[in-house]
Amino acid sequence: MQGLRRLSKSRTGDEAGAVTVVVALMISGVLLGMGALVIDVGALYSERRELQNGADFAALTVAGDCAVNVVACATTSASTAQTYADANANDSKATVDGVCGTATGLVACTGGKLGPWDCSATVPSGKYVQVRTSTKTAGSNTVLPPILSRTLVGNSGDAGHQVRACARATFGGLGSYEGFAVTISYCEWNAATANGTVFAPPPPYAAPFTAVAPFERVLKLHTTAGVPTCGGGNPGWNMPGGFGWLDDAAPADCQTTVNAGGVYGGNPGVSGSNACKDALAAAWTSRSAVVYIPIFDGTLGSGGGATYHLKGFAAFVITGYSLPGAKQSSWAGGPPGGECKGSDKCIYGFFTQGLVPAGATGGPTMGANTTQLQL
Repeated sequence: MQGLRRLSKSRTGDEAGAVTVVVALMISGVLLGMGALVIDVGALYSERRELQNGADFAALTVAGDCAVNVVACATTSASTAQTYADANANDSKATVDGVCGTATGLVACTGGKLGPWDCSATVPSGKYVQVRTSTKTAGSNTVLPPILSRTLVGNSGDAGHQVRACARATFGGLGSYEGFAVTISYCEWNAATANGTVFAPPPPYAAPFTAVAPFERVLKLHTTAGVPTCGGGNPGWNMPGGFGWLDDAAPADCQTTVNAGGVYGGNPGVSGSNACKDALAAAWTSRSAVVYIPIFDGTLGSGGGATYHLKGFAAFVITGYSLPGAKQSSWAGGPPGGECKGSDKCIYGFFTQGLVPAGATGGPTMGANTTQLQL
């Protein structure tokens, strides 16, 4: 009996040990599988995040090109999108499946919403650019393989999953912005840009500045004798030519925030604030700085009580100026007809097309543009 009891106890111990081994193997297998799943799913999410970042940057960059350069929009949008999609992937590899939109030179977007990863089914009413991207691995595959679950768990039947992303960016004229504290009349802008059809090339600029010299203009302070006026406008408004200083709120930085269609106050002085003189000097020294100027289409009142009605924003490059206590000759060769003479107060420069990185869309396209991602 004693021997039998020993045999029974030994057998029970062996069985318990076997169960422990089996359970340990099962648990380790489950944990291994779960770990492989977590890692592979994490890789998918990481790839999706990279693709989305690349699509976002690509859409914003192409939209910016389309806003300021029609030729670049039509000819280099695909290569630009590819560059930014690759630059935002950790492995520098992404596939741009298509660039489309309503900008001049782009193909129209078709097909509607293709899946949960795709851009919103609500299409913007204004101008926009859309970029779709997908996975591209080292072997030019279009799927991301589940490496760990395939090798560790033996899931050889899983070929992988294609990861996609889509981004849409709108662009257009500024509706609200903290612009340079100088305002220029709509009629002056129309005359200088042939009603918004002719602009100087965008910066940068280099000597001898022959590309921009034909676009240079003289803008006279609206209180200077001989400045023409423009007819039309809203009832009760007149539309003088030239430019005027705006209220420069504290702390003085020669900037003022206005909204398209809104009204803003002017400064009756002729010399401008010290902050504006500093800003003019910095823009003149740069030779390529673009300032964003409110364009008015009417005024009310006079002197310290004068107000302006905002039409939109223009992109302007300052080449020189002649003001009380501040004077610089034009670095672009001088406007047609020469620079200011005598007691005239003037700013020289030309209108171009520029891109504001963080403005609000909603205003007319007058050379100053902004882009926004559609969320």
